[in-house]
Amino acid sequence: MAGMLDMYVLTGNSDALRIAEDMARWLGDSFWPIGTEQRQRMLRNEYGGMNEVLVNLAALTGKDRYLETARLFEQPSFLDPLADRRGELQGLHANTHLPKIIGAAGMYEVSGDRRYRHIAEYFLEEVLTARNFT
Repeated sequence: MAGMLDMYVLTGNSDALRIAEDMARWLGDSFWPIGTEQRQRMLRNEYGGMNEVLVNLAALTGKDRYLETARLFEQPSFLDPLADRRGELQGLHANTHLPKIIGAAGMYEVSGDRRYRHIAEYFLEEVLTARNFT
């Protein structure tokens, strides 16, 4: 889906945007019926930047449906401690979690929900101060 969005943004190919929207609709239709507990178990695995891609699609189309679908890819067990400024990053794999933070920053940019900004800012603060090698 990200590749289709890139193709649309870089070339203006309306077919690419249509395909990305079709993929997002399919994803939402498939994910909405899954219960929260099962979905959270599924999200313990690496799933890339799905929330970021869906946020970008919402920004391009102005359709809130894609923001709602992006929220299905949020992990409260990871994001809530950051929102509460609790540094619980020890032992987490960066490549798995960085896309979640990029998605949170995108959610702030598109939705204006300051909680997402606080999440992204605190994560950056933690990484730059408490989680680096000097």
